[in-house]
This record gives sequence, C-alpha cells and structure tokens, in this order.
Amino acid sequence: MNEQHRNMLTGIFVIASCCLVVAVILFLEPEVGDGKKNLTVRFSNISKIYVGTRVVYGGRPVGEVMEIHQNKNGREEKTDNLGRLYFYDLKLKVDSSVDVYNYDLICIQTAGLLGDKSIAIIPRAAPKGQTPLLVNDTILYADALDPLENAFNEMSVVSQQLQNTLTEANIWMQNFGHDTGKAIQNFGSTMNKVDYALEKLEKSAFFDKTAKTMDHLSTISQKLSDGQGSIGRLLDEDGPFFHLQTLLSKVDTLMDDVNHYGLLFHTNRGWQRLRSQRMNQAASAKSPQAIASVLASEINQINTAMARLETLSSHIDNDPKEKENFTKVFLELQDRTKTLLENIRNLTANLEAK
Repeated sequence: MNEQHRNMLTGIFVIASCCLVVAVILFLEPEVGDGKKNLTVRFSNISKIYVGTRVVYGGRPVGEVMEIHQNKNGREEKTDNLGRLYFYDLKLKVDSSVDVYNYDLICIQTAGLLGDKSIAIIPRAAPKGQTPLLVNDTILYADALDPLENAFNEMSVVSQQLQNTLTEANIWMQNFGHDTGKAIQNFGSTMNKVDYALEKLEKSAFFDKTAKTMDHLSTISQKLSDGQGSIGRLLDEDGPFFHLQTLLSKVDTLMDDVNHYGLLFHTNRGWQRLRSQRMNQAASAKSPQAIASVLASEINQINTAMARLETLSSHIDNDPKEKENFTKVFLELQDRTKTLLENIRNLTANLEAK
C-alpha cells in the first residue's frame, strides 16, 4: 500500500468519525423521563424559553416544554412580585415519578452565566403548621426571574437604597452639619467642666466628708433602732403611744359630746348631770373591785344598747337605704371598740410593768 492509499483511508476514517459525532448530537435525544404527567405553569416572562426547553427537578432533567400559549385573561388576573402580568401558559410534560406540591418553586434557571435556560422545579418544605397539597390539574404560577438575575436585581435595589440614604445623609449634613458640630463641641466642653468640678470636689475631700456623714447617719439610725437616747426611747417605748392613744380617745369623747349636746355642751344640764354622776362613780372607785364594778356597769349599758340596736335592725331588712346607714354606724362602732380593746391591753401591760 503506497502513501496515497494510506492518506485516503485516514481521511475516510476522520470523515466517518465526524459524521458519527454529528449524528449523535442531532439525532440522539437525552433521557428526560417518560412524559406521562402534564403540568400547566403560567409565566410573566419567557425570554429564551421555547418548545423543547428542558425541565429539571432538583437539578435532574425530568421533562420538557411541549406547548406555549398566550393567556388572554392575563390582565384580569394576579401579577408577579414585580407587578408583571402572567401572559403565558406553558404545558410541561414530565416524568410520572415527579410529584409537584403547591409550595414548590418553579422558575427559569440559567446553566452558568451565559448557558442555556431551563425551567427548574425546586422542592420546598411547607410552612410550619400547614400541609402541602399535591398538584395535578391545578394551574401553577412561576417566578419568571432566574435566581441569579433575581440576586442581581436585589443587589441593584439595595445599591439604589444605599445611594438614596447617602444622598439624604449628605443633604442633612449640609443643612445641620454646622449645628451638629457645635452641639458636639458644647457637649465636650460640658464634660470637661464636669470633669474639672469632680476633680475639685475630690481635692476638697468632699467624697470623704460625705462618707463620714453617711456613717454618722447610720450610727444615729442604729441608736434609734436600739431605743437609745431620748428620741430612741420615745419611739421604742409603749408609754408615749399609750398617752397619744388616750388623748385621741378624749378628743373622740369631746367630739361625741359636741355632736349630742351642741358646741356649748358644758352648759347643758343633762350633760352636767351625766358628767357629775360619772365623776362620782369614778371618785368612789377606790379599789380594784369598785373599778371592776363601774366598768361592768358601763359594759352592761353597752350590751343593752346593742340589744336595742339588734331589735331595731330586724325591722329594716326591706329598706336598703336604712340598712346601708346601719352598716356604716356598726362599722364605726367596731373601729371604736377595737381602739377600746387596744387601750385596755396597753393599760394592763403598764400595770404589769410596774
């Protein structure tokens, strides 16, 4: 075999290899599933999406676009997150093993920065407390923006907002920068004055004197608590309290006499007779037995008055207003009785102490 025949065979082999590669590219289709399940998805933008565009589910090819139709009622229906109308209905044929739920994301995806576009179905979990629904004949709404394009758009929005913020900050500084700087200088000057004042107080031993004063106050409070000194004994002993309570009881008796006999009660003969009778009884009580007899007589009078009040109160059960008045009087009497018992206890304690 000469050189010419060898070159010819080599050329034929190269041409056959190229034809085989072209045939594989043109006539052999990639495996995209059995296409037994149909999905209808609406898009607001189908740039570079055609019949035959691949459909991927979680990154795996599972189908392709079979039909593209225009939605004639798109202006009357909802819009996407950018306010664009859903004008296109795409019919997708996917593998029968693919289950799409109402929370899954359907969007346009680009393979790399300049690669071919495809329709991506991204599985997502349902929100907490909600159950995902399997989609069969329901029309789905897609997010027409590619995630990469969406990221660029969001960066653009953030950049615009940052620029607006910087512009407003620049305008504010132009309008109020001088006043702000002056306020900062005044604040710094005030802090310097405060620092100087604190330094002078420290040099004058102000804080040491304040600490000593607090120690003296603590010592005085402790003495008062222990009942030492005149004021301490006044606060600690029961005698002053007993005298004060006795004085208040006398004031209460005085007001009671004014209430019954008038402001000039001492000129009333009834009051004078009752006063003389009680003074004679008190003067004749020279022994504990006599005092007990006088007190027993007073208590008997109180019990008799209470019995009369009880009889009288039994006739006013049907009169709410009178019942309210009697209740008020009985509460006042109860308070005065408590004061009387407290005076008796104090008197008994003083007698035992002596």
